[in-house]
Amino acid sequence: MNAFNARRLCWPGVIKPQRRSELVSSIDLAPTILSAAGAKIPDNLPGEDLLPVLSGEKPLSWKAIFGEGFAHDVADLDSPEASLLYRWVVEGKWKLILTYDGKLGR
Repeated sequence: MNAFNARRLCWPGVIKPQRRSELVSSIDLAPTILSAAGAKIPDNLPGEDLLPVLSGEKPLSWKAIFGEGFAHDVADLDSPEASLLYRWVVEGKWKLILTYDGKLGR
């Protein structure tokens, strides 16, 4: 979900119906689903459990989301940066995209 496409969220008896506009990342899905299922979230699993945020127990711990875009083909398994095309950050309604190699027009 992002600020441009707010969805109505609810889980009867657990989470009250609500509309949210905060930025979240797909990396947060696994820990949130594990938490909802009552499973232990591995300590080394990336992402954040969003259930406490949705239940109003705590606010999100970030204001921006960061990411990277890679080519579909892996150029070098020992050097993932060889396939890195760009890095991005989204904050509020703003998005900054930078090419990794400095080339324009991709």
